[in-house]
Amino acid sequence: MKFQVISERGQGVGIAAHLSSEGHAVAIHVEYSKHPVGKGVAIYASTSGAADIILFDSDIFGEFADELRAKGQRVAGASSWGQALSSNREYSHVLIRSLGWPIYEKLLGHEFCISAWFNGNTYIGVYVSVIQNKLFSDVRSPSVPYAGIVSDFWIDKSSKVYGEILTPLSKMLKRVNHRGLVNVFVRANNTHYTVYAVNATLTSPLALPFYENSRESVSNILLGVFNEGSHPIAPLERWAGALLLSTPPYPYKENVTSVPISGVEQGNLRHLCFEDVMHDKGTWATAGDSGRIGYVTARGSAVHEMQKRVYRTTRNVTSDSIQFREDLCKDTGKVFSMLAQSGWTKRKQVKQGGESGQLYSEHSNVGIR
Repeated sequence: MKFQVISERGQGVGIAAHLSSEGHAVAIHVEYSKHPVGKGVAIYASTSGAADIILFDSDIFGEFADELRAKGQRVAGASSWGQALSSNREYSHVLIRSLGWPIYEKLLGHEFCISAWFNGNTYIGVYVSVIQNKLFSDVRSPSVPYAGIVSDFWIDKSSKVYGEILTPLSKMLKRVNHRGLVNVFVRANNTHYTVYAVNATLTSPLALPFYENSRESVSNILLGVFNEGSHPIAPLERWAGALLLSTPPYPYKENVTSVPISGVEQGNLRHLCFEDVMHDKGTWATAGDSGRIGYVTARGSAVHEMQKRVYRTTRNVTSDSIQFREDLCKDTGKVFSMLAQSGWTKRKQVKQGGESGQLYSEHSNVGIR
């Protein structure tokens, strides 16, 4: 198949690399970088090239993406609706309220994200993530978008994730003809919750745990979102995660010096999703745009197993002054515990008299398996 990736600044380089490694013809166009981001990963092309599927990695291309859809092109990753969600706070609040979700600006609680892949008719993948926004584990560390992601794929269909969020959301997604990933950001405690943001960006780092934790190729996952008859994709393991790798002086300065990256091999390429990277004559290097090398991903039946695998791959991929969090799962356990105990991810047994009893076993009716 022929794919074209239209990128803002390189966020889609990783998905282009995966599609190319699967044997597809892939072209990439990076709109807002003067550096050779994505060079050698895919063919450099204009935004008008012919393709079976066109992928956008940013909501800023929403209107252009809709124009292509109107011409019958299969397009994912951007839409005018998604652009409005990201750029218009008033519109996003109207949508949140229309779905019956509460907005409590000052609610205290744990933050998490519900990610769902929609094929126009049903969800083909659902998971809940805790996002690390500190570049390092130290509390004084600078905050950056998605420094780390830890995702739980065992979500009971009788849980609040479905009852409170996904069931009403599906009606909206059908109405706007959305296909692909949607992320709902929630803050909750044991008794109340608030939805504070929604986005629909296909190449968000929140997509990476799904690619990692599926036996399907990236291309088959993308084809699935265009097929209303496609079936839910069972996760390989319960847990998956993603860790951001970068080089100094990120995040304090952009347009950095290009540096080589070693240790990238066919065996670990599936577990890497690049951003500011180029590939020339068999050598990988940063392209010098942002310093965000990209993400290492892994999965596991237990959190510690997933984390061990993330850092094993990270140790094999080296670059000058490479930097990352040293504790991907720090403080995430108490968040996932609260989600299970309060019914967000697991169904509660109810004793006579209506009191909550023991939670269902981890191996009960969970997820989309």
